[in-house]
Amino acid sequence: MSAEKLRNFCGHLVDLLSKDNDLSIRLLSWNAFEEGCTPVLAINLYGYDYSISNQVELEEVKAQEYEIDGVEIEGSEVQIWVYGFDKPIIITCAEISYGFQELSESDLRSLLKISLASNNDQYKDIVALRNKIKSIEKFVSEQENRINIKCKNHPEGTEGNRLYKEQLKLLNRLRARLNT
Repeated sequence: MSAEKLRNFCGHLVDLLSKDNDLSIRLLSWNAFEEGCTPVLAINLYGYDYSISNQVELEEVKAQEYEIDGVEIEGSEVQIWVYGFDKPIIITCAEISYGFQELSESDLRSLLKISLASNNDQYKDIVALRNKIKSIEKFVSEQENRINIKCKNHPEGTEGNRLYKEQLKLLNRLRARLNT
């Protein structure tokens, strides 16, 4: 397997199984549905040990669903780069085996869960943005009403009337932008 394919791997940790002195890791690629992609990276480490300098533990990466930026396997060492951390998780072991696999049913469920969570977050953001837009529209309406009242106190053709009409044009342009 090419080291380049490992380094370019982006995804998240879906399975972590530790038994005796062995560790099995399954990582699911964000590009799971790209044509010709084998999206699951399975790594088995026999006689493993974590580096003391790790900033984050694999259990936390899985629980928090942190994004994996890249994986490097060289000799008896695995480096897992986690988004937001400047040092990789380093695991040394006596023996390593790894390979890319197809999606399992649980992988599909995991992808669906992540997709639903992302959609829910985006929906909440959209609702919040709509509320802000409505608030701005209300403010614009209030300002238009105030300017219309003030404009009536200035006869047509005066400097004050002209300035208020310019302000109304600006507010109308702002309203048009809000509606697009």
